[in-house]
Amino acid sequence: MEISYNAHTLSTRPPKRSRRLANPRPPQQVDQRDGGDPSSRRRQARNVLSFTRIMSAVAVILVTGALLVAVMIDTLAAPAYGAPSGTASAQVTVNGLQASGYKVIINRFGSAPLDRCAVTAVRPGRQITELNSSGDDVITEVLYTTVYVDAKC
Repeated sequence: MEISYNAHTLSTRPPKRSRRLANPRPPQQVDQRDGGDPSSRRRQARNVLSFTRIMSAVAVILVTGALLVAVMIDTLAAPAYGAPSGTASAQVTVNGLQASGYKVIINRFGSAPLDRCAVTAVRPGRQITELNSSGDDVITEVLYTTVYVDAKC
């Protein structure tokens, strides 16, 4: 037994234990707007978070879709490079290229005469060059440039 001193009396009784908890909870505040239910604030916060997550996902999907549409439009609208324009026959195209100084190599698909063939592609070839030396200088001279013409007869 322990003797404890009280200001008024001397006692031989053991000291009383306090009924207080080690970490008492603060009193919950009652919000009059939500009817006094403390869990409604948590529910509202969860609803706001889920709404923002959904809207973020929708925004990402919309931006991705817009980019895909832009790429598809750009791809489909690209011009066909190398394809001739106009309705001239293959013979007219070949004559024009030869008049401009090109050596023309014809890839013909079919057996009709060239003036009845349509040009399907004009592709560049390589330059044919020659080295000429004049004293100490070496000069590269272009003799001609080849061009490939694809014709469908």
